[in-house]
Amino acid sequence: MATQNRKITLSNGKTYSATNYQINSVALSNGGSIAALADVIYDQYRLPVDYYVSVDMQALVEMVDNFGGIEVYIPGICPTAAASC
Repeated sequence: MATQNRKITLSNGKTYSATNYQINSVALSNGGSIAALADVIYDQYRLPVDYYVSVDMQALVEMVDNFGGIEVYIPGICPTAAASC
């Protein structure tokens, strides 16, 4: 399915671009505007966004790696494709 640019019109009359009506695309489609995303969240769900944090995901990966990584144990999952569980 092709990605389509669409417009979301809020109850206050503001209009924002979005991709396939995905709420997370509002910020990306409007120049990275978190304020646009906050407007849509409030308009659609009546949830005020008072504060937010932007995370540089590559920096987060490097920070976790510097601390030695994260081990995750999931019971019932084979560690390798060749292993029989």
